[in-house]
Amino acid sequence: DVAVAAGAHLYEPRPGFRQARSGSAEFVYSLDSNATVKFEILDGAGNVVRTMDVPSRAGLNKTSWDLRYEGSIQVEFRTIPPDNPEIWNEARWMNQETRPITHWGINSAKRAGPIAAPGEHGVRMTVNGRSQEQAFEILKDPAIPSSDDDLRASTAAQLRIRDAMDLTATMINNVEITRKQIEDLEAEHAGNDDLEAALAQLDRKILDVELIMLSETELHSDDKWFVEAYHTYQNLIWLNGEVGLGAGDVAGGAEYRPTDQSMATLARLEAEIEQARAGLDDLVDTVIPEFNRAHEGQLRPVVIRR
Repeated sequence: DVAVAAGAHLYEPRPGFRQARSGSAEFVYSLDSNATVKFEILDGAGNVVRTMDVPSRAGLNKTSWDLRYEGSIQVEFRTIPPDNPEIWNEARWMNQETRPITHWGINSAKRAGPIAAPGEHGVRMTVNGRSQEQAFEILKDPAIPSSDDDLRASTAAQLRIRDAMDLTATMINNVEITRKQIEDLEAEHAGNDDLEAALAQLDRKILDVELIMLSETELHSDDKWFVEAYHTYQNLIWLNGEVGLGAGDVAGGAEYRPTDQSMATLARLEAEIEQARAGLDDLVDTVIPEFNRAHEGQLRPVVIRR
């Protein structure tokens, strides 16, 4: 065993235990010297679903996995909301480069990864570039009324929601990076009416795509606003709470098969994401290249990513 010869050994794990909305699996290992150990949790198909770096000491060690898959990417605002020019002077954002989305009740649902279903899993331990794996099983709490198939359907739905959140957050963050470039160009060319007007028009086109995914009030990073309906991203967060482990006063339903209505809502939100993606593609392929050509020699090129 190469890993054992290198001074590290991962012992065969005991089964993990899945409860309604929590659970754990424990891994015991030994090291000949202090090291940071990388653990990768594998699903039944061998896909990595969680990565953990664990500082460890020489001798016998134990670490645990909370049965959560990787959490979602977070939104990072960089620009000034149209109706709040002083936002970066607020104490909580002063001297920061980015702001999150905040709102009552959403913190866990926007960050927590899906919870694993019962069944076969694996763990890969890597120390100093050398790895070894062990298989283990996750067992279901007998108190859970649902079947293993229902729990697998729940995990699959949570993963689909998380992936939709990741895609939406990535598009928002890419748009924010580009809109910040435009803000900087507007400041640089303040007083040039023609350039200011052209930059403002471009920013509005990009903001229109962003507002498919977010409401204008969410641009404030303020958890006290309740003045307009949620858009795609916020609806995904609350749906994650409904299907998954809860949010605010939503209890969550991770121990049950998702309802048909939940899945229909997810399909509708995925269609909205495709609308935003089409808008972003138009910006990348047409709108911004045309703008850069029209203002070559007057402005630094505006850069945008898909």
